[in-house]
Amino acid sequence: MLKLLGDEIFIAAIYANSHGPDSPTDSWRKPSPSMLLAAAVDLNLDLENSLLIGDRLTDLQAGESAGLKSLCHVLSIHGINERVQIANWITQNQMKPSNPASPKLLLLSSLLDFPLNLLPASFE
Repeated sequence: MLKLLGDEIFIAAIYANSHGPDSPTDSWRKPSPSMLLAAAVDLNLDLENSLLIGDRLTDLQAGESAGLKSLCHVLSIHGINERVQIANWITQNQMKPSNPASPKLLLLSSLLDFPLNLLPASFE
């Protein structure tokens, strides 16, 4: 991953999960927010003001459970297969702009479509 991003990009940490489908609910396997919560402690992150980009429903569910207010679903091979599930999840959870408790959710075709004005000033 670091090789793909290149030397110009600063990466503070990479978190990975090796737990399988039968892992305990408090493991790092999504939709558990445990990995995100650990990263928040390790890196002193403000999760409420952080952005999660994922291509699976479980990514978004973990982000919502961790208290993130900004989520982004991007199409990929997984993302294309899960977009209908994402739409159903949005409807079931009443994730609408009029509901202040729900996170903001962007649905993107590609990361190339990501609105750069959503990034904090420190990324510019």
